[in-house]
Amino acid sequence: MRDVQHHGLLASRKGDGWTPPSRLHEEFIRKHMRYDESIGDLFWMDRTGSDAQFNGKKVGRKTSGYQVATVYGRAFPCHRIIWFLHHGRWPTALLDHINHDTLDNRIANLREATRRQNAWNLQMKPSNRSGYKGVSLHKQSGKYVAAIRMPEGKTKHLGTFKDPQEAHHAYLCAAKELHGEFVNTEFSVQRAVLKQLGAKNV
Repeated sequence: MRDVQHHGLLASRKGDGWTPPSRLHEEFIRKHMRYDESIGDLFWMDRTGSDAQFNGKKVGRKTSGYQVATVYGRAFPCHRIIWFLHHGRWPTALLDHINHDTLDNRIANLREATRRQNAWNLQMKPSNRSGYKGVSLHKQSGKYVAAIRMPEGKTKHLGTFKDPQEAHHAYLCAAKELHGEFVNTEFSVQRAVLKQLGAKNV
């Protein structure tokens, strides 16, 4: 799932607006945040004074589909804080939520990814009416066209088919070879099944 930019807060690299946190931020995070790896959440700890009321409570608030925490006036995506606490360093690239649930911050669900790899793991576009990722309907011929975006950014035509499932198979074969661990088939298959069952608005 895409690690999107939200007012510059979720960007991953300097060129994207990401500024490395200060030592003050890091010390505060290490001292006052506890990561529960089993559920993927952060909890406050060792707060004092009027802030003691937050001890044991979940860190952050939901913003644009992500859990975000504020430290000394700066907002941090919680999945980046979790990566820092677990690995002892900030991510050097985008962070991809493997199962597409941007609130599932278990470390097993997070992986570093380039912007292109992150895009490979995106869900199928809502505008795709074929029901299959990598497949589009050619209206004039009534046939289904399979295509995939190559690593250099160009789109490669994979063939034209009478059956959308055949076109999707061609896409999957190419995607598994080109995208490796970042190949995403779950949502395209799920949507196709729903269409076969007669579900509406899929």
